[in-house]
Amino acid sequence: MKRSLGAIIATGMILVLAIALVAVVLYIKNQPPQARGVAPLVEIAAKEPDSSQWGINFPNQYSTLLLTKTNQVPTTYGGSMKISKLEQDPLLLVLFAGYGFSKEYNEDRGHANSLEDVRTIKRVNETTAGTCYSCKSSDNPTLWTEMGMAEFDKTLFSALGEDIHNP
Repeated sequence: MKRSLGAIIATGMILVLAIALVAVVLYIKNQPPQARGVAPLVEIAAKEPDSSQWGINFPNQYSTLLLTKTNQVPTTYGGSMKISKLEQDPLLLVLFAGYGFSKEYNEDRGHANSLEDVRTIKRVNETTAGTCYSCKSSDNPTLWTEMGMAEFDKTLFSALGEDIHNP
């Protein structure tokens, strides 16, 4: 009798677990697909370089991008004020002696200032390669597709500037 009672309890537990497993699987399978983010308000081309177009669908992100142009106060990450790292730490002049960074080396001022900063910095000269534009413009993905990365990198900075308009 004890054996049959134990077998009945074990069989009952297995059945309860099997039913619970089936219920969990059915519950998971019947969940609605999760929507990621907010549905776009307007359709935008995949490589659209104009940030204001993306700002329609992503107003919060776009407003903070615009703030990087105007927040002229020091922040944890530098802010938009032009701050010289060489003035803050004169030992960098020794470290970078003979390199372009010894001419001018500033804190990042945010993406909205990126083109202005890279075009006016003293490090850039007539032999500077286009790689200095690599992380400065939303026009780059289109140029990389058209030119290829190797060609983009070896093109002179001054020549690429004609095709780069958006930070």
